Amino acid sequence: MRGFLWCQGPLMKGKSKVSWNSICLPKTEGGLGIRRLSDMNKSLMTKHINSILTGRQSLWVEWIKSYKLKNRNFWDIPIPKDCSWGWRILLKGRCHVQQFFWTKIGNGRNTSVWFDSWCNVCPIRKFISPPIMRHFGYSIFTKVADINVDGNWLWPSNWLMLCQRWLKFRLLS
Repeated sequence: MRGFLWCQGPLMKGKSKVSWNSICLPKTEGGLGIRRLSDMNKSLMTKHINSILTGRQSLWVEWIKSYKLKNRNFWDIPIPKDCSWGWRILLKGRCHVQQFFWTKIGNGRNTSVWFDSWCNVCPIRKFISPPIMRHFGYSIFTKVADINVDGNWLWPSNWLMLCQRWLKFRLLS
């Protein structure tokens, strides 16, 4: 099969007879239905990220939480210089998949105010920096439960204006 697809006869060098793009088409469109490795890799990395975020019961997830995250938020942790290839790929892939992960707030004790997507303008860290957070008595570890007491939001009033401005900018661009 390899010789037919990629060689001029039995495993010889030469011009390929079928393009990779044609092979990866679904069978209904004339291809062989072979999946691209890069697409499969992205899919599997996204599944690993989902396992970490949802706290799937597995030894690997527990190990990641204990030794890699160390009580940090997955979206916030910096990429270490000396980490493994697999961990680096997971961390680099965050920017591509974060928009697809929404957090159910529940009681708010497990939802990060700054890093999780829990409202339309999230993640909020995009427009409120850590120094501004600290100035108002918050930290990168602040949870939604910390800013909502008995149904009342404890936001500084100028942050609401900042959120509205940022949302308008986002809608216009």
